[in-house]
Amino acid sequence: MIFVTVIEPRNREIYVNGVYDDPLGPTPTLVTLNAGSHIFETLTSGPGPRLVDYTGSVDNVPELGSETIDLQPIVPPKPKGT
Repeated sequence: MIFVTVIEPRNREIYVNGVYDDPLGPTPTLVTLNAGSHIFETLTSGPGPRLVDYTGSVDNVPELGSETIDLQPIVPPKPKGT
């Protein structure tokens, strides 16, 4: 297991590795995952399709390792899964 703390953006649900039906969060939050690389995203709210508006990742985190990240904005937001 690894431990990833996602700080920014505040008060947003976090989605991991393109799984958009099981949010983790709200931020700031500590996420426990399998060792390795992972992608973190947030989605826009409101009417219409939800888009990815913040993203960040951790790469090759070893077993029992930890990381702290801030997600970065995507301008313009992109469709999920792209």
